[in-house]
Amino acid sequence: MSDEFDWIVAGAGHNGLTAACYLARAGERVLALDRAEVAGGGASTREVTLPGFRHNLHAMRIVQPNFRPVYEELQLHRYGVTLVTSDIATAHVYADGRALVRYCDINRMVAEIGRFSKADARTYGDLYRETMPLRQAAQAARLAWPAPPPGPPPIDPARPITAALQRWYFASMIEVLRELFVDEHVRVALRGSLQTVSYPADLPLTGLNVVLAMMSPHLAPPALIRGGSAMVARALERLLGEHGGAVRTRAWVREILVEGGRAVGVRLDSGETVRARRGVIAGFGHKVLLDCLDPDLLPPDFVEPIRRFRGEEIVLFTVHAAVQGPLHYRAARDNPDVDRSMDVSFGITTLEDLLSQYHDVRTQRLPRVLAGYSDIPSLWDPSYAPPGCHSVAVGANVSYRLDGTPETWDTVAAEYGEQLLEAWRQFTHLERSAILKTFVYSPLDIVRSNPSFIEASPLQGSPLPDQLGIFRPAYGWAEYATPIAGLYVTGGSAHPMGGLNGIPGHHCATRIARDYGLPRWWAPTPGFDAEPASSPTPRVRRR
Repeated sequence: MSDEFDWIVAGAGHNGLTAACYLARAGERVLALDRAEVAGGGASTREVTLPGFRHNLHAMRIVQPNFRPVYEELQLHRYGVTLVTSDIATAHVYADGRALVRYCDINRMVAEIGRFSKADARTYGDLYRETMPLRQAAQAARLAWPAPPPGPPPIDPARPITAALQRWYFASMIEVLRELFVDEHVRVALRGSLQTVSYPADLPLTGLNVVLAMMSPHLAPPALIRGGSAMVARALERLLGEHGGAVRTRAWVREILVEGGRAVGVRLDSGETVRARRGVIAGFGHKVLLDCLDPDLLPPDFVEPIRRFRGEEIVLFTVHAAVQGPLHYRAARDNPDVDRSMDVSFGITTLEDLLSQYHDVRTQRLPRVLAGYSDIPSLWDPSYAPPGCHSVAVGANVSYRLDGTPETWDTVAAEYGEQLLEAWRQFTHLERSAILKTFVYSPLDIVRSNPSFIEASPLQGSPLPDQLGIFRPAYGWAEYATPIAGLYVTGGSAHPMGGLNGIPGHHCATRIARDYGLPRWWAPTPGFDAEPASSPTPRVRRR
């Protein structure tokens, strides 16, 4: 296989495969290598409980605006990717038997909040209308080239809301929720709609997520991949093969070969050497890249900030279950639509419960408040489970380290999984005998499965402002290049962040196309300078 390919992608997660597909359609020959039995990284769907029950182990749904550019440009629908959407985003069930369902339609959402508080309903509607420009700008920044993280929005004397937005920028989500809404049911349910794993709701500089994340379903409904998130990886594999590329699994890249200051190939765990005519793309992200290179080849301003690059302080523990029979929530008596919600949060009665969870996680203990979320993709797509059955995931916010070490998970995961599953089951009419088999997936299991998930970080690195945009993963190295000529990097540790969207792979291919004079058949990237004055990786003439 020597010298057959222009590029080697080391780590065939969905971002590595995305970059490979863009380059292949530009006429390059690309080989993607991955150590796993099946390529795809976080786009992973497996039958981990019983045959016929499909479980998404990492990416469960997509945020449509983030995924759409790659989906449409690569025409993934032609290769088997079908998006399944619903008019319901999430729901929250309460111990008092009530439920608040989050609808994608703004009018239905306002009416639903009005069942709990007319004042909160008016606040939500006003906030939706007055902050639309801010949400649109934030969405555009996610799809654009790395830029400085947005600061507080400017104050416009003609729009009083802008003064509040600037103040909320510096606040925590919990402070903003308490300021805006009066009913605790509403506060808790809207908190449940936020990424409280990646953005802990009590931290400063997270307050605007009450506007940005809370209302994102009104921009476009969340989507499920029919048949499982792995269908994205299978589609990318087929597309790559159609354009002369290839994927090899069980091919563990141990070393990136550098000769004369240029990346020329890789050495596998087996000892095999695979060379490339042009260069190498590290699809497994920045942290793993350091383990594959002689540190003497890299300058300190590259190595040291990447070593400091943080994961997320709160990560996910999940127990997957194969369930027989119908699945109904007790709170469906209050709102029947809760039974149509794929994502239901439970166990948090007040915001103080959430703060208690955060405290336990930060002190490396199991949360005393048994609360989390359930994800039931078979409600939207029956192919996830046999007829009359459901594929269920029940997750909770936890620490990667318990009592100071992640290995503690090996001794407590099974029991904690049963406790969490039982806590969720109390909100349903499900008998324990209906749960046919379970599969526990701890934070330690995540890292063992895929080291790119830094300390089990769902987004492969904290998304707080100091690690976003031009600071992801480090200032001066956010544009997908490295100090070594011909060596590029993509994955969730690159802008904009992890998640099933393909944008880091898209941007990496954009950078390579500019540097190597390749035909860019895809649309221009907002904020990208096609001919920068200087570049860590020099432009190379096309052969």
